[in-house]
Amino acid sequence: MAYQDNSRKVAVVLNRAVPFSRLSNALAHCCAGMADIIGADAEFLDYPCPAGDWRARISRWPVVVLEAKNSGQLARLAREAREEELQLNCFTAAMIGASAEEQIRQTREDKDPEYWAVAVFGDAEELSPLTKRFSLFKGND
Repeated sequence: MAYQDNSRKVAVVLNRAVPFSRLSNALAHCCAGMADIIGADAEFLDYPCPAGDWRARISRWPVVVLEAKNSGQLARLAREAREEELQLNCFTAAMIGASAEEQIRQTREDKDPEYWAVAVFGDAEELSPLTKRFSLFKGND
């Protein structure tokens, strides 16, 4: 069965050279930041579960997790997404540190970022040409 609501999507591309324990952190931060960036465009829907007495908030649009071979491929994706004026959020090695202030300082001073994750949101027809060279994430541990 093909998913019908796929005219827009979020693609998160992970650097498979980074251990998964670090990638999972990068993925979570990248997606949380992307939700803030795209705001109402995410079209969060309620998924109630009366049996469990909870509800989930899930975006109408697919979130696809892909993998890149290295940081250079992610840098290229980020550059191309900026050129296409797509919504973008990145996570780099400089964002690991003892405090948020230290992470911000390290990121600001990083002249050659080691990309761990890049999330891009937009219309599928604009996003697909940028992400077609990546395969689905298979894991690396």
